Amino acid sequence: MRSAGEPLNLSAVGATPKEATGQLGVLLDALLAKGRQITTLPVANGKAVFPAAPPFPADDASQTDWAFRELQEAIEESRRMESV
Repeated sequence: MRSAGEPLNLSAVGATPKEATGQLGVLLDALLAKGRQITTLPVANGKAVFPAAPPFPADDASQTDWAFRELQEAIEESRRMESV
């Protein structure tokens, strides 16, 4: 099951997640065809509430962020342990 929360309040069920997402798209298209609009809202500092593009890949954060490096090292160690 896939859903879109308020203010859209849509949900769809499919045999697979991809199918449910497709059904959700059909429902959203129907709302837009009836005149419903989706937009971003500027806030006091002039930035949009929802960025136009996701913030990934984070510019060099993978090289400079200690938490990310530790996570990567833990993943590599776990993979080494699984292969033994």
